[in-house]
Amino acid sequence: MVSAPGWPSFSRSSGWRTPKRASGRRSTAWKEPCPSCCGWKVARRWWPLPRPPPPMGPCGPGRPGRAAGPNPRPGWGKGRQEMERRRGNRWLAAVLALLLIGLLSLFGPGHWPPGGWPVARPTSPTATPQPLLTPTASPASDSLPPAAPLPVEAGWKARPVATVVSRELVTTTHLATGDATILSVALSGDGQTVAFAARGDPGIGQGDNGYDHVYLHERASGRTRLLSAAPDGSPGNGWSGGPALSADGQVVAFYSWASNLVAGDTNAVQDLFVYDRRQGTLTRVLAARGVQPNDRSGDSSGQTPPALSGDGRYVAFQSRASNLVDGDGNGRVDVFVHDRRTGETTRVSVADDGREANDDSGAPALSGDGRYVAFQSRATNLVSLGGAAAGEAPPGGHSQIYLHDRLNGTTVLISATPAGLPGNGDSVRPGLSFDGRFLVFQSAASNLVDQDLNQSADIFVFDRESGEMQLISRSSAGIQGNRDSTAPAISPDGRYVAFLSQASNLVNGDSNGVADVFIHDLLTRHTARASVGVTGPSLGVEADGPSLGLPAIGAGGRLVAFVSTATNLVPGYGRGGAGLFFHQRQDLPTFVVRGRVVDTAQQPIAGATVRLGPHEAMTGDDGAFAFPHTMAGTYTAQVEKPGYGFQPPRQTVSVLVDTTLGDFVGVAQGGPPIPFLDLPLAYDGTVIGFLQALQDTDAGGYVDAWFDHAYPDYSKNGELLLWDGLRRSSQAYNPALGCFEGRCYDGHDGVDFPYRPPAGQPGRYVPLPIYPAAPGQVLAIQTACTGAGRWCNGGYGNEVWLDHGNGYFTRYAHLARVDVAVGMWVTPERSLGLMGNTGNSYGVHLHFGVYRDDGNGRWDGPAVDRPVDPFGWAGAAADPWAMERGAPASYWLWRYDPVRTFALLGSRGATVTDATGTIEVTVPPDALDGQVKLELAYGPATPAPPLPLRATGRSFRLAVLESLHQAESVQATSALLRAPVTVAVNLAGLDLRHLEPGQLALYQWTEGAGGWQRLPSQVDLANRTVTAQASHLGTFALLAPLRCPGDPLEPDDRFHGATEISPGGAGQLRLLDVADDEDWIRLEMAAGARATVVVEPQHPALRPALTVFHVDGLTQLADAEAGAPGEPVRVSWQAPHDGTYFVRIRPAADSAVGCEVAYRLRLP
Repeated sequence: MVSAPGWPSFSRSSGWRTPKRASGRRSTAWKEPCPSCCGWKVARRWWPLPRPPPPMGPCGPGRPGRAAGPNPRPGWGKGRQEMERRRGNRWLAAVLALLLIGLLSLFGPGHWPPGGWPVARPTSPTATPQPLLTPTASPASDSLPPAAPLPVEAGWKARPVATVVSRELVTTTHLATGDATILSVALSGDGQTVAFAARGDPGIGQGDNGYDHVYLHERASGRTRLLSAAPDGSPGNGWSGGPALSADGQVVAFYSWASNLVAGDTNAVQDLFVYDRRQGTLTRVLAARGVQPNDRSGDSSGQTPPALSGDGRYVAFQSRASNLVDGDGNGRVDVFVHDRRTGETTRVSVADDGREANDDSGAPALSGDGRYVAFQSRATNLVSLGGAAAGEAPPGGHSQIYLHDRLNGTTVLISATPAGLPGNGDSVRPGLSFDGRFLVFQSAASNLVDQDLNQSADIFVFDRESGEMQLISRSSAGIQGNRDSTAPAISPDGRYVAFLSQASNLVNGDSNGVADVFIHDLLTRHTARASVGVTGPSLGVEADGPSLGLPAIGAGGRLVAFVSTATNLVPGYGRGGAGLFFHQRQDLPTFVVRGRVVDTAQQPIAGATVRLGPHEAMTGDDGAFAFPHTMAGTYTAQVEKPGYGFQPPRQTVSVLVDTTLGDFVGVAQGGPPIPFLDLPLAYDGTVIGFLQALQDTDAGGYVDAWFDHAYPDYSKNGELLLWDGLRRSSQAYNPALGCFEGRCYDGHDGVDFPYRPPAGQPGRYVPLPIYPAAPGQVLAIQTACTGAGRWCNGGYGNEVWLDHGNGYFTRYAHLARVDVAVGMWVTPERSLGLMGNTGNSYGVHLHFGVYRDDGNGRWDGPAVDRPVDPFGWAGAAADPWAMERGAPASYWLWRYDPVRTFALLGSRGATVTDATGTIEVTVPPDALDGQVKLELAYGPATPAPPLPLRATGRSFRLAVLESLHQAESVQATSALLRAPVTVAVNLAGLDLRHLEPGQLALYQWTEGAGGWQRLPSQVDLANRTVTAQASHLGTFALLAPLRCPGDPLEPDDRFHGATEISPGGAGQLRLLDVADDEDWIRLEMAAGARATVVVEPQHPALRPALTVFHVDGLTQLADAEAGAPGEPVRVSWQAPHDGTYFVRIRPAADSAVGCEVAYRLRLP
């Protein structure tokens, strides 16, 4: 294991000290003797991995009593079966689990995303091929006895009692006293033996000679011994460090500059040393024929440790020496494996054909049997990639991770994209599971997996059997760390990974601002924090100092050793410097969640993807799925398969015992239709573009109601679910109607286009013709609703229905006049009538609806041929309108793309402008590598900006759709650009009266940074533009704060934004901040009822005026002129009809306005 980067060389000491055991429980072996197994029987198996190869010799392959072949029960070891038999009362285990979850709430978040996150999954075990190398037993505590106690002999000393603190959940041992500082740590497989490097005397009276030294510590007895010592017991005369420990705890390897550790050390360089506990010997690894290495082994300061096989026979190390093997002429640091039994040394950082690496290699990791060696290298000639010249990998200047198979002599690239290209950032510090199946490493590359968007170093795990790569430095909810994660260590069984991270979002409550140690469980997808105090006075306390270097993990993943400068992890511990701590953890119980996916005929659907929280599974031929390792909690299950919608679209379940879900039923939805629709209206004689129609502003746009996929049946719940799959909750300034940025209202089953008066002529109505959205035959009309009341024709008023002959029907409602007859064939040039407000209409507008035939080829009415959204459904989850309500699927039906602009960019850069000229993006040369298809797409500012910020209607997304012939992948969104792009936003047409124009700025949504991040922006109000530069692609919005934050209901200057008020109560306290401010309220009244609205000025110079309107055409019913300044104003009326009534409040021409001009509105 290794220290933190930048640390100087290591030092050591010697001697044991045995303390009295502190109160508390001590870790015990999880094994049972099993003579017939020639070793130890697994008493509890933690992960369904292939059983390691059997040892050679008396109990080798084919020995009596052991069946050949894979485990007869795939996915379950013998120990797992025994664990199931011993599980006992599962209800009690569940209750204890919930209590423990509460106790450890600081260590991992409990928020699971509905869709989970894509990761590799452990696969069923397969038969392991017999290696030609001598295999060794697994080091996990499940399959090995504890290391034999170190003999009490001369030179071994006991440590003082006060330095050991033990607790049930966490055992924290501080080995360094006085001025000693712990630098790095290594653990045996069972966690009972510890090797560490320290600077200064760790309390045994040796090693304080100015150098770093390596020590060996036995946790059971508390004895510590100096290993980097001369034969006479004196400390080494040079720096030593970077210890590695074999899984059985019997062999320690380390680097040292000392020349007095063994006789004949005269080469004056750092060498590799191996201490064998069985024989009590310290030896130096020499070159061929016993010659001293002619250059340094290890790195310049001993930071990168060597690696040992499970029994310590093989040691892997890095060296610049050229005489360790024949033919070493590259003058580079290479990786070697030394066989301590035969004395043979081989070089493994070579290509398949034996070519030498053309750059440095190092940081080796070994599998338990010594067959597989992982290492990092900057060489470009170790593997051949498709399209690369002369068999060399594409140059990139980055360190990559390689895996060498000593049995087959092959070397493969691990840190690669799914297409096989090298990672686009440095990959370092590999680690291997005992069987060599799982390889962990740290990487700054962003192209190894999809959606790596945090621009930080992450931890990755590669499954050698399945070929899958997964990013595991995530929270339990699947969220990537928002800062660098480094220094990974993998448990021998490959289930757990410990790592350091400065991220603050991996667990709840991480606010200490320092690097912590985390543990990720690849089986349950759970991430917990280890560097915390969890017992006594330190219960739940965050570390007050950073953790350093590489953590070590042992005891089947239940024990993590780490170095930290924190002073509060152990009660009563307050010394300075870096100390050594042990985090002892317990596995929570897990349960099985299973179910099946079938079609409407109850036949199984195979190949469907099922997600349960962070887990993912695929249905088999029988349609069944199972999640066998689910922790207690609440989860939402979802199913996906192209061509299907599923009912129900999701199931939420609380897991306290093994659970079976109800069936998911898949409905085949067929292929999408050919898009055929165009806009059905014109403004000033010109059909407007979709981009203009869809621009979203708080003051209103050309669309003021959308199809609500959650409840398109006029059942209001204060929330909208649009075709993009994003939910918009009611804003604070218009909570009644469920508007978002001015777009009302929820529960709508069509698209509403409101009337817009000619420019500069507010209030003027010019008859506006309505056109067919596509050719079709007039199916039905309604013409009797003019002046006939609000609920004429079910509230839709005068309307026209068209049959387009392709299974779709369109509806044009609230018309003032109808100009066609039933049976007529109409084209888009033929007017259907005039826009109006007949029926239940809040002002002049067009209700445009699209309906799909139920399959019988005829119109059966809207109750049978049900409405669909012409914008389709682009959400990540299933469309609830189709799945929960059994409605037809919605598809994209517009003839042209209304919201996107595409540009193919090369190395010269380009300027991308939307169709309306509102957004202009200038991409400089070489900002993006190679040819890139860039998308500029409009969209609402989602999530909505927090108060006092308001959306202006200029929100959009920049994303890469394709990257052609690139050496490096470009992320679709949030990609880091080589040079910043310049974004110019046109302010023309924006209503900014309630905002602070001088504080307009472009914001970018940054998930990892926690929301909308302001970009440095230049505001030019004279030319009506705002410009900014962005170094990442992503989602952008032009935002500005309210002029008067004291009135959070603004802007509500149209009746669409009216808030509902009821009689009695304290009423509303509002402001009139600008001269043309209008505040609207609404109330429901029965015919004949009377109402009075009172406005009480809270400012002596305020003169408010009131006007009452009826919803039918916004007919004016009553008004109240402003009185004397500061005097209350009231208006009364009697409702002529059942329905909705609006009251508008605005300042008189000579009234005071501003942020201090308040009034109280009451409905007595």
